[in-house]
Amino acid sequence: MGESAGGGSILHYITAYGGMRGPPPFQQAILQSPGFQPNPGSIQQERISYYVLNDASIFSKRTITTIDDLRTVDARTLAKVNDFIVANSSYGLSTFGPTVDGLFVPALPGQILADKNFHTSLRLMIGRNNQEGILFTSPYISNQEDYIYNLRRFFPSAPQDTIHDILSSYPDQLDGKYGYTTEMMRAAVTSAESCFTCNTRYLNSKVGNKSYAYSFDVPPSLHAENFGYTFYNRPGSLTLDGISVFGGAALSLQDYIVNFVTTGTPNGRRVPDFPVYGSESNVLSINSSFLGTVSVDPLALRGQCKWWQKALYY
Repeated sequence: MGESAGGGSILHYITAYGGMRGPPPFQQAILQSPGFQPNPGSIQQERISYYVLNDASIFSKRTITTIDDLRTVDARTLAKVNDFIVANSSYGLSTFGPTVDGLFVPALPGQILADKNFHTSLRLMIGRNNQEGILFTSPYISNQEDYIYNLRRFFPSAPQDTIHDILSSYPDQLDGKYGYTTEMMRAAVTSAESCFTCNTRYLNSKVGNKSYAYSFDVPPSLHAENFGYTFYNRPGSLTLDGISVFGGAALSLQDYIVNFVTTGTPNGRRVPDFPVYGSESNVLSINSSFLGTVSVDPLALRGQCKWWQKALYY
């Protein structure tokens, strides 16, 4: 079971070695908001390596020019380097993360899952939050120029044609038709789909008859707010940002999780039916007022995830 980067880690285990070395060492998994910042381009990786070696030289007070040199640096100094680089990352980014190495990660997970020959017998329970991208989006994005600048920060290696494709997929139309009414929310939807929610679509569409998909819709549904529900233990519990947890919704989510862990299906006596994702792209909504509403996955109705899965931005 993993949340956010933890879910992204499970995603990478599922697609490890492109599936060429057999199945992962587990039969089922729960992924909540599986995410990572796509960082496959060699140019960006070389840039990050330069920063690490340079800062390691400064903090260790000796010359560090290679990865072998870096391995000789003590853990406390490496922690300082890590803290410094992450603290100086652009808004919404953490700099470090999984990258395509040609072996364990031969391609981005979405690309691997798009391969018709990639099969998995895993049973999966996959959740996402309704507003994944807001925490990773600067509140100061207010116009088209800001939006494009933000794209360049997230995808520094993307060719201009790819930037144009993204602008076409998320047009500067703020009437709500595309899920946003401000430039900031336009950027938030873009980051949510590119780094989080489309990962759930890739997996669900690949193993649909063995996956159970839910959307955490309790307002404000920000990234990681479901933590307070997953680990709820008493009335008066709060989410990570101090909002009261709705006990009924939390207990139902926990029932689904426990049922899935023990039986391989989230269904049981005390909760509404939770259908498989299947060919109908079913997604169960978990919200504060009613539990059990099932709708068609909106990601299946739009073309953005198919585009992101091609990884044309490097």
